[in-house]
Amino acid sequence: MRRKRQNYKKKLILALLLVFFLAIIFLLYQASKTIISILPTINLSKNEKIISPIDNDHGIDSLKQRIQDKNLKISTLKISTESGILVGEIKNGPTVYFSTSKSAESQASSLQLILSRLTIDNNKPTFIDLRFAKPIVKF
Repeated sequence: MRRKRQNYKKKLILALLLVFFLAIIFLLYQASKTIISILPTINLSKNEKIISPIDNDHGIDSLKQRIQDKNLKISTLKISTESGILVGEIKNGPTVYFSTSKSAESQASSLQLILSRLTIDNNKPTFIDLRFAKPIVKF
């Protein structure tokens, strides 16, 4: 009689655990369906920052300002007539080619990073080209 009760309690506990785990699996399934149905309606583009490329009207001024914000001293910055690119010269430093299709902020940041790393390595570049995906540095 006592063994029957113990077996009955064990089976009851196992049955309750099984029901509990099945309930958890069902709730997780329903939650995943809900999340998947909500995701397409979330619009992340509202918070994205739009970076506009440099245009010829205010591109030079914008680029000069960004370069000055990075504490870099530029002596000249002009548009090359034959190629239509921005050419700048850093005081006591290299000639720099800037892209007219990239943002002024990203180019100024790249230039600051390149010059700081080369200063640490004690290298003096003569030419830096920021028009491409990977900048070109010549010594």
